[in-house]
Amino acid sequence: MPSTRYVIETGTIEGDAWKTGGFHEAINATDSHVALDCVRPALSTFGYRDEDGNYVRVLDPEKHEIARLPLNEAFWSA
Repeated sequence: MPSTRYVIETGTIEGDAWKTGGFHEAINATDSHVALDCVRPALSTFGYRDEDGNYVRVLDPEKHEIARLPLNEAFWSA
């Protein structure tokens, strides 16, 4: 059975380095497209706060980053 556990986490970017923030949630998704579609609802449902970071990233089941998005007005209004 393929691994389907993706991770959504918030953080900040310091130079080129990722600094993990206060939000970290594992989700089950059938593929990366479904996982990316879950980012906004997961942040809203599971209690994202502004102090958790100003970026969000998604890690695949092997812990490779598949997306990094700024948590700006465009993100929330899309």
